[in-house]
Amino acid sequence: MLKKIVFISIFVLVLCMPVNAVNGLGLISPDTDGLVWSTNIIFMGSFLDSGTQTRGNILENLVMQEYLSDTQLTRNILYLSRLGTPMIVFGNGSEPRVMVVAGVHGNELPAQIASVKLINYLKDKKINGTVIIVPFVSPTSTAKNQRFWNDQNLNTLADKPGTPTFQILKLAKILKIDILGDFHSTQPNADPGRDSVFCSKSPTPESYDLAVYISQQTLSDLIVFENSGIEYKGAVEDTANLAKITAVTCEVLSPHGMAQKETIEKSFTQMITLLKYKKII
Repeated sequence: MLKKIVFISIFVLVLCMPVNAVNGLGLISPDTDGLVWSTNIIFMGSFLDSGTQTRGNILENLVMQEYLSDTQLTRNILYLSRLGTPMIVFGNGSEPRVMVVAGVHGNELPAQIASVKLINYLKDKKINGTVIIVPFVSPTSTAKNQRFWNDQNLNTLADKPGTPTFQILKLAKILKIDILGDFHSTQPNADPGRDSVFCSKSPTPESYDLAVYISQQTLSDLIVFENSGIEYKGAVEDTANLAKITAVTCEVLSPHGMAQKETIEKSFTQMITLLKYKKII
């Protein structure tokens, strides 16, 4: 109970700061009238920051509109996306703490749809720890079915202050996240061009152990690098591992700007497996 109080207090302290607060996070929880909460959701809100401008109407993307489940909780998430980058937190604030991130690239749709499916799935489940889900890193990019944010690749900017991915990593450090999964899709004949899990062995060896587990359980190819931050400098996964937050990147094979039931389900399975690694569900 004490851990839950401390964890929620961190959010309250951040929420009470103005948008341009020194910590730069600008988290807000909007007026909760009309928002549906379940007993295991302890926070539902958005990142708002004058420098990032991530807000967008997800339903402008017709593919997202087709595949997103029409539930009140989904509608809550879409509302939050109009304010900024939405974030939902399940559990009680205790360890282990796992963060699921999707939509670093706005036109990689299966993982974003799968993350909303995960949110709806978890609302009635017993959570052993804490799960933080960011379903759309840049709603404006997703709405436009565009890969980049402000013509910039967010998966090269997680170490650059003032960017949405930097903000997410900053929050992960503050909340002492144990495991972070960054979920993407990859085009046919691209790199890697197949269902896969990226990891590195140094400086966070558990990244490799986690990736092996997901690879074996989901039949995703294992892609291993010796050191973080070399091949993919500024990537969410690499920046997290360099900060000693165990992280992997999961990819499903899908053309950009498109989604199918099979690719959504594959990404969802990768997310569920990430949570099972830490026995959260």
